[in-house]
Amino acid sequence: MREFLTDTFNENTALTEVDIKVMLPKQTCLSVKIERNYRTNQVMDILLQTLQIPTRFYQHFGLFETVECNFDRILLPDECPFQVYVANFSTASATCLTLKPFVFSKKLVEILISADLKIKDLMFYQAVRDVDLGKVKASSSIGKLKYLEDADKKLEYLKVVTELPGYNCIAFPHCLSSVRHDGYVIPTLTYSALDFVACSSTGEPENATVSLDWCLFMQQFLQEDGSIVIVFKNKENGKDPQQVHIQTVYGSFIMECVAKIFEERQPMNQLE
Repeated sequence: MREFLTDTFNENTALTEVDIKVMLPKQTCLSVKIERNYRTNQVMDILLQTLQIPTRFYQHFGLFETVECNFDRILLPDECPFQVYVANFSTASATCLTLKPFVFSKKLVEILISADLKIKDLMFYQAVRDVDLGKVKASSSIGKLKYLEDADKKLEYLKVVTELPGYNCIAFPHCLSSVRHDGYVIPTLTYSALDFVACSSTGEPENATVSLDWCLFMQQFLQEDGSIVIVFKNKENGKDPQQVHIQTVYGSFIMECVAKIFEERQPMNQLE
């Protein structure tokens, strides 16, 4: 099947329509027709138009590829979703592509869910999914959340879940980092900081976290091997900036997250 889907694909192929399936937060598939060489932004436009999401909110959603252990990697603007879709074609899963909210700010979440009912639904089902997968640490509130989910009290559910650890943050697969003297960490990006949770070589969290506030951020550099170096100001005056090397293959995704976080931290963008 994969050979059938890919044998005619190349940059010189005449534009032809193909079907592509994308998983929605409710865990249902949306099938749309696209041109096979459309880039991520073009496919996102079609998906969000189909879902009737207002165009001013498009920037707060992303198209993701599920790659490992339920970790979803955002597709970059210049990627071709159909190529990603075909490369992962498998009868074991309907699709490797997922449309999800891409938001870090709690205030922005509040604005989005009050602005549009369809966005509220997407936010609600994604929150339910993240709780089910353990991405949101909900053990202290799981009974209340289950009641609100069963009662279809979406707004109340979101009010509870937005206060829980793990909501609106992205935890990357464990990797080596200089922040722990080349020991293993779980890099986690939140609206306020870049956290490094110490872990074992197999990714089991340990009781230590280094947190670097975004107000100290200076710059970031993508390395040839896909890893990333992020530079922070040193809290102690007169000391050299702190360079943190994160030895992950998802450096480009981290850069996208950092850019989105700083967009959201601009007051004017909270209302867009």
